[in-house]
Amino acid sequence: MTTSATSASKAHSRIGLYGMPLVLLLLGVAASVWWLVASSLAEKEFDQAIAAEASRGRAWSCGERSIGGFPFRIEAECRQAKLIILGERPITITASRVMALSQIYQPRLMLIEIAAPLSLVSSEGHSTDMNWSIFRASVHLETPVTADRISLEAKDVVIKSTAQNETAHLAQIETHIRKRPVETGTPIDVEFAADVAKASLDSIAGAPLDAHIAGRINQGVALLERSGTNAIETWRKADGKLILDQLTVNRGEQNLNVTGTISLDEQRRPTGKVDVAATGLRDLLKEIGMGQLADMMAGDVRLPLTMTKGRLLLGPLKLADLQPLY
Repeated sequence: MTTSATSASKAHSRIGLYGMPLVLLLLGVAASVWWLVASSLAEKEFDQAIAAEASRGRAWSCGERSIGGFPFRIEAECRQAKLIILGERPITITASRVMALSQIYQPRLMLIEIAAPLSLVSSEGHSTDMNWSIFRASVHLETPVTADRISLEAKDVVIKSTAQNETAHLAQIETHIRKRPVETGTPIDVEFAADVAKASLDSIAGAPLDAHIAGRINQGVALLERSGTNAIETWRKADGKLILDQLTVNRGEQNLNVTGTISLDEQRRPTGKVDVAATGLRDLLKEIGMGQLADMMAGDVRLPLTMTKGRLLLGPLKLADLQPLY
């Protein structure tokens, strides 16, 4: 009886001794299989997204691509990244490195980091170079090839334009874009908000400015699903409108507030109405060559501006002619 009990006890102890390592081994194998399947699907969806972007006039390519992040993340790294925005005037954008990652249990939420520098070259050969200390974004995918929410943040941004021979500086910029939720049907409008801190141009002396903008774009999904002037034209034909709920710019004693609605007419010129409230902008407007408008902006002013038939009007007074955007 004693011998039998002892044998059972030893068997039980062996199970306890080897059982836990065996469970851990099985979990490790399962996690490895899960990650391999998930990474394979991620790479497949990555290829699908590139193909979908190409059909929208945005051709992406990587000089070198890799998948990593085992065991809990999927990390897709693209070195020598290139984006060509096709159209009448193609634009080529290059970056040294783009990293996209998602948690294996939340694959629809992607975090993206872009390493500086970034270069933008127009079809005319003009280049714009950008540098920063941080550039990161989050993208929520509603399908493998379309997003419904995008947020980005960049710090210590320096932008140099050879075409304008100008350099801009931004201490920080934060932007949020999302498809406007609807109770039924497919979202067609886009909401946006952005904040800029301590922005300045080398050619303009004085304090840097802070800005905030918020609003929505009716029929804005058309702008996300296409690129270049084709996107804008599709949006215009769909009776798209830009609705500014708030645009504020503050620079020392200078303040600007704008609200209104803008669209494009048949000749692709801005049309609509905006209300402008401003304080202390006279000197700035003179500095950038808008003397006629500067004389109207002395002190605190409120201006109801109308854009119609290619003209910018203040009441019956024409301030400027408006040219087609494309």
